[in-house]
Amino acid sequence: MPGQMNAIREIALMKNLSRSQIKQHCEGRGPNVAAKCEILYRARDVPLMHNFKDAKLHALAHQVLLP
Repeated sequence: MPGQMNAIREIALMKNLSRSQIKQHCEGRGPNVAAKCEILYRARDVPLMHNFKDAKLHALAHQVLLP
């Protein structure tokens, strides 16, 4: 679950970035984020997320991803 929570936070940080800003952002966030950069960037526009089996994940996604 910590990995999923970190992914949600990273997706939230990418919400307002453009395609041209994303590479620099990911490289500055460390090797784990850089390795998953494209997947995380594309996830910022996903309307529904699967495999959320913990209330903490739901709460965090609601807090950081919804406008």
